[in-house]
Amino acid sequence: MVAGRELAVRSFVPEDYLEVIATFRSTTRPEAEAYQGTWVRDVEEIQKSVRLPADGTEANQIVERAKNGTAAIESVKSETQRLAPPLLYDLTELQRHANRLFGFSAQHTLDIAQALYERHKLISYPRTDSRYLSQDVAATLPGIVETVSGPYREQLASGTREKPLGRRYVDDAKVSDHHAIVPTMTSPQRADLSPDERKIYDLVCRRLLTCWHQDHFVGGHHGDYRDSEWRGNRSLSLFWPGDSTGGLESVGLPD
Repeated sequence: MVAGRELAVRSFVPEDYLEVIATFRSTTRPEAEAYQGTWVRDVEEIQKSVRLPADGTEANQIVERAKNGTAAIESVKSETQRLAPPLLYDLTELQRHANRLFGFSAQHTLDIAQALYERHKLISYPRTDSRYLSQDVAATLPGIVETVSGPYREQLASGTREKPLGRRYVDDAKVSDHHAIVPTMTSPQRADLSPDERKIYDLVCRRLLTCWHQDHFVGGHHGDYRDSEWRGNRSLSLFWPGDSTGGLESVGLPD
């Protein structure tokens, strides 16, 4: 199992791709709110069909068609999605998120996580495939939150640290050899971290603090056009404090 996990980590290769995003505004109601939509090839496979080849040929064709053509709206649907705060990191999710935010390779993220664990003692064992905590580890969260929450004080949800986390995050049955990646009670104040180490440590801290936030509501717009489809969304509530610059967790359609 461990060997298979290691092979999966080493074989993960991020691929470059492009997306085409358009801003929509009403020409008859200037006061109406504008929103952004992302071109998709197939609404049933959104994650895959928004990704276009990195050479830009198809993306440029779509852009030119949008600029020079006349879009005829056939239907528009609005819907509200309720998104729970994300689960804690396992190694794969941490690598994917670091690649999306910072362009880090899977190996670079693993090397940083190992340094944060072995040298700095700031995070738990990183080579884990679990995104849950055991009851024993959950019992230590008040001390961990007290250690790491200082820089995020203004973004903490009510009940952070005092309120026990529920089964969405704490489940002994879903923890095998190692639990999800979380900060430790070692203070980062005296740690001599590199810029990249700070980025990964920041992600791990933010992801934990996000667990106490309420569900996020996203208002979605789905427009069907004669030659393509665009999907966009707008936030209907404050976003989680999370994993990207600004708040604790960036919000959009789920991956």
